[in-house]
Amino acid sequence: MFGSAPSVYLRLESAYRSTPPEQQVSTHVGIACLDFQLRFLCLLSAATLKQRHTTRLRRQPGLGEFIAYLRKAHNTLAGDGTILESRLRDGLAAILGHIDSGVPGTVELRTFKQLRDHISHGGPEPDNPECKAAVNSLIQAISSQITSVLTDFEIRFTSEHPDVHRPSLNFSNDAIPLWPLFYADSDGNLCLFARWRPNKAPSYLWPNAGVHRQCPEDEATRNALHDFLTPPTSDNAALRYAQDINNDLAGFVERGEEPQLSESDDIVYTWRKATSEGTIQRRDHFRLGPNDERQWRSPAGWVTYQHYLRELANWKMVARRLSYSFHSIDKRLVDDERTRLGWSDSGSIHPVNATVNVTDLDREAPSTKNFSDLISNVDRDVDSNRGTPLVYFITGEAGIGKTRAMVDAAKKRAAEIADSPDKAPNKPLFLYVRSTGQVLDHLQTVINAAVNATQNLNDESVKALCRNGLMVLLIDGFDELLGGSGYADAVGSLAPWLEALGGRGVVVVSSRSSYYLNQYRSSLQKSISKNRPVDARHRIAEIQPWTQEEVTNFVRSYGIDKSEVFRLNEQDRELLHLPFFARAFVEMRLSGEVDDWQAESLPERLLSQYLRREESKLNSDGRHTALLDQQQLRQTFRNIAEIMAQSGEREIDPSDLEYAAEMVVGDLEGQERLRSRLTVLCGLSVDAHDGSSTPRRFTFQHELFYDQFLADAIAQYLPAQGQGHFARMLRESHWRPATVNALIRSGIDQLQEALESLQERDLLERDGNRSEIASSNLGALWAAMISNTKRFPHSVLHGATFEVLDLRDVDCQDGVLRDCVAEELMLPSSLHWDLTLDETQIGQLTLGRADLDLSTLRFANSINVKQMLLAGELAYRPGDIRNRLRERGVESIPADPRDSHNELAESTEHFLSKLEHGGENSIIIRESDSQPATGHKKWTQHYGPDHWKSFIKQLEQAELVSIEPMPASGSKKLRIRFQVTPKIIRENTTGDDRVHAFWEQIRA
Repeated sequence: MFGSAPSVYLRLESAYRSTPPEQQVSTHVGIACLDFQLRFLCLLSAATLKQRHTTRLRRQPGLGEFIAYLRKAHNTLAGDGTILESRLRDGLAAILGHIDSGVPGTVELRTFKQLRDHISHGGPEPDNPECKAAVNSLIQAISSQITSVLTDFEIRFTSEHPDVHRPSLNFSNDAIPLWPLFYADSDGNLCLFARWRPNKAPSYLWPNAGVHRQCPEDEATRNALHDFLTPPTSDNAALRYAQDINNDLAGFVERGEEPQLSESDDIVYTWRKATSEGTIQRRDHFRLGPNDERQWRSPAGWVTYQHYLRELANWKMVARRLSYSFHSIDKRLVDDERTRLGWSDSGSIHPVNATVNVTDLDREAPSTKNFSDLISNVDRDVDSNRGTPLVYFITGEAGIGKTRAMVDAAKKRAAEIADSPDKAPNKPLFLYVRSTGQVLDHLQTVINAAVNATQNLNDESVKALCRNGLMVLLIDGFDELLGGSGYADAVGSLAPWLEALGGRGVVVVSSRSSYYLNQYRSSLQKSISKNRPVDARHRIAEIQPWTQEEVTNFVRSYGIDKSEVFRLNEQDRELLHLPFFARAFVEMRLSGEVDDWQAESLPERLLSQYLRREESKLNSDGRHTALLDQQQLRQTFRNIAEIMAQSGEREIDPSDLEYAAEMVVGDLEGQERLRSRLTVLCGLSVDAHDGSSTPRRFTFQHELFYDQFLADAIAQYLPAQGQGHFARMLRESHWRPATVNALIRSGIDQLQEALESLQERDLLERDGNRSEIASSNLGALWAAMISNTKRFPHSVLHGATFEVLDLRDVDCQDGVLRDCVAEELMLPSSLHWDLTLDETQIGQLTLGRADLDLSTLRFANSINVKQMLLAGELAYRPGDIRNRLRERGVESIPADPRDSHNELAESTEHFLSKLEHGGENSIIIRESDSQPATGHKKWTQHYGPDHWKSFIKQLEQAELVSIEPMPASGSKKLRIRFQVTPKIIRENTTGDDRVHAFWEQIRA
């Protein structure tokens, strides 16, 4: 087998250029051809220089590495060497000259590599004839040089393997082996080395066979490749470091330019840093120091890479400017309270260190600490090389103090770093971001706005700092920040940021609703099916209401005796455990405006104050005629809350505000004075938005006002004639505790009657299904009513989802839960009660007393209890749960679908259920024993380490997961990444052959 070398090459090239050489191709086609040409040249140069032991090729080379390698080859080739060496040297000089001339006509795409990256990452083809001409000119020049180099040479083949023929380049009596960088199949098709990924076979381009890639079966070819390629360890350490530096510099480099990696074996980057005064040319040297520590060579010697990034960012100045910014945010919060609520400005001098309960996303591994300890945990976590970013969710009721806690943490840390005598204090900055009057459609927008005050950071540089443990992003009200999209795709809104962290860093987000966490968990599972799985570990930090002692101390700090608290009714006293209501009570008490605390509830007083202030602003244009009285204003706010619920956003445009008012007073066409004054409501004004002339969107001063007015809007539909609207509102937005409690205060009997009527008429069903939102709201309403009345309804509770259903002190006679879900069900503690669970899923069944008689607990049709807590002891195996129920008097226990009498199948079901509930798309294990490498996974040991190890092995054999090595400190670790969601594997209802085979093997 043989052929003219130029002819063989041109046949290969023709697979990328279907048109005659004199006819121009598109930029897309040209870039693909350029990639092939430079790959061919690289492999030819490497084969020619084999005896010189020159620099090896990387295992997954790209265009930039091709160019860098060709420069090294040009410098290595001798001018007086063989004919091939001389031709290659001259040809490479001409080709590199063409490449260095760059791409004309665009600032952002100056080099061919920048153009190739732009095209390869989905960018449109530049609308620039000069660009297209430059690409065509380059590929034509390279083609001519390659054919000139190969002139008079022939390619011949030898056969050592039936499907892998070894080519060589021959001239006279000289032969240059091209194998193993090239090989030919049995039909004579020449294949070029493409890449060799970890734990995979090497792959080759196969241009003339119509197949993208081919993996040779010949073991000799694989072994021979090692002599030409960098070792895997080198690839995985120094190369990864160089790539990370390149990614990090993207946040500091001059716009439209790209850092250039030196052609030497050292890691040296030449680049231009953007500054407010212009650009600075830099040449930075890096290395892997002892224990592979990432280092940079400073003028004083080698220092840590973090030190380098602090210098780039001008760390002390950034901290100082962020400190000013966070103080301004804190001042605005105080000013808002003073101007919009009438409060004094002394609230910030009476802080309380909030208590938080911290768990995993599946509510396991609980711990209790104060907020300061949580911040210390974050400091520790940014230095941990876990291989996955960590997301903390700060949750809690509206008014519990999430915003204050986060602003305070950011403000204190910025001041600490700015004032520290240490040049590089070893703690991260906290970047606090929030909505500023507009619902934002992209996180990048709000981050750029937050760092605008630093004058030298942007979204990309913030990512670099977060990746390296120097900054932590604090996103306040994330579920509201992105409007309705926050619920529609909870992960999709955060995924780009998590992906950009590259397996490192910490993000802290607050969400004002526990429902958001359920949506987030569900969205994590869906991300696998969309082929965009999100790898992150999650922790929930739920801020707890104040204790009675904390309430008393807070009230006393304002000079108010604790006896004043007991002038409130019991419901209002409970509200004081929320800092917002405690402050409201203090301000009302100090103002002396309330004599009879029993005449009106605390929330109603707060609303009345709010309405009076807004009414006075609306009518404060010097005229005496009222534009809207308090009742009309209240109805307007009800309408606004309903519009917000329908849209899924907490802000509305001025046009929606006018519409809400028109529903109360009629057409505004003849009421220009009212129309013009509406913009003063709740601080809404044209010039208030950061000096912009763009009108701000309307928002309530505090989320609790939205919750209260939403309850008002819902309550007006409770009578029979409003049932359709009541059902609609149950379906369209999640109701938080403040809304639910306000509805309870409006009248339990009327609310229960409305709910029972909805169930009888099936008004909540749509296409035979009930929405997750409706089920969640139903559960919250029933749980609150039961808690208030201490009585279980006589009607069947159907299709409700409960977080916690606490029946410990409840009179429960003939109670029925049908087709419900409860994260936790706490059974009655009394002697006489009766409860039936019909097709109801229970996350945890809690018995308060070890001697509790369960003879009146019945399971209809099926039993679905994931775990059972009895006197502090947890049972999670189906057989153990059944035995405990039977021991305590449950007479008839239906079959549990999990109870297969096959311990391997049972443990597999258990593991999949835990992974599903915890939102796990991947898990990191130790290579040595397949056990989890990260903590807080005690459930993996519930059936012993061998069951978990077998579970991982069966998943891999069924190709339901991919296993890949990962960079992390300590012992070697592997990432187990699910290709099919744990939920789909557990349910086995999709017809996936892999899932079916998996379960057949498990149950064999």
